Amino acid sequence: MKENILEKATSWLSDSYDVETRTKVQHLIDHAPKELEECFGRDLEFGTGGLRGIMGVGTNRMNEYTVAMATQGLANYLNICFKAKKSAPPSPTTVATTAPSSPKSLPTYCLPTE
Repeated sequence: MKENILEKATSWLSDSYDVETRTKVQHLIDHAPKELEECFGRDLEFGTGGLRGIMGVGTNRMNEYTVAMATQGLANYLNICFKAKKSAPPSPTTVATTAPSSPKSLPTYCLPTE
């Protein structure tokens, strides 16, 4: 198993995630390395149908954490665009690389009220 997959999965054992999620991730680490690789081997991506995927734990599954991170990325993008109305919007890559990695570290953004 690739070290980065185990590192990603281990980060989901922190208190930032609910008990049920942590229990499932620990089970994958201990007993299901192939499934662990499928769940954490890549990040869920937007496609032509939006954000879609198999429900479950991990960065490559639909769950409250991956949806929250995608939503925060969109909020970051909108926040940057509305703050800098006179300049071109940032690239999606710039916004994605500024997204936090832990759901509890997600800052709250709101659009300007102008």
